[in-house]
Amino acid sequence: EQATDVEGIQAALDAANDRLEQATIAAAQAAEAFNGARWEAGQARIDARRAAAVAAEAAEDAERQLKAYQGSLVTSYTHGSSLGALSSVAESDGLSELVQRSATMRNSEAAMDARYEDLQDAQEEAEDAADDAEDAREEAEDAEARARGARDAARVAADDAAAAAQT
Repeated sequence: EQATDVEGIQAALDAANDRLEQATIAAAQAAEAFNGARWEAGQARIDARRAAAVAAEAAEDAERQLKAYQGSLVTSYTHGSSLGALSSVAESDGLSELVQRSATMRNSEAAMDARYEDLQDAQEEAEDAADDAEDAREEAEDAEARARGARDAARVAADDAAAAAQT
């Protein structure tokens, strides 16, 4: 009978040790998952800060392009309207002066068109960068939420391991 009691006690101890080992492994895995999630959240925050900086730079560039375009418009307006340009062409002395004034008008128009295209490109880039920054910020928030969930799971697993050690 004593051998049966010893075998029963040994079996109970072995079962308790197995539960403790499983709980310890689960706690270690949960802690590792938390560390990984915390690292991912940190990387996502870094990415979000970088994207926000790119968005700010793109917005500043768009603002510079807008001011340059506005300046070109003002200069174009103050140096003569289309009627003034047409008048200067009509007042040209000879064919060579007419050709030169026409070329100057075309060059001015081309420069204005190029400035406008630069402005549109800069505004599109600023919008895209702002969207990217928002996406990165949302990803950082999601990663932080996952890290909090992993932290809570690690705490539960550690508590379970501690409880298994007591039984």
